[in-house]
Amino acid sequence: MQIISRKRWIGQEYSARLADLKGLQLPVEEPWPAMSTGCIWLVLSEEMGMDGCQFAQKLKKRGIKSRPFFLGMHEQPVFHERGPF
Repeated sequence: MQIISRKRWIGQEYSARLADLKGLQLPVEEPWPAMSTGCIWLVLSEEMGMDGCQFAQKLKKRGIKSRPFFLGMHEQPVFHERGPF
């Protein structure tokens, strides 16, 4: 339980420290189920003024590791091959 508590604290810290950035959508923790925040996802809007790679570079300069995780459905190669996007 101590590991989960630590991960939750880390996730809450990231959320608190990134909360004021316009154009950044943070995860919302619902009362149930409690998130363990083994990873925290962020969604950037155009208002952010940069793409995910540029944002990752800024995080890296501050000693924060990040990586792209999921592609949106509109970016999935299988959907491009089948033509709906």
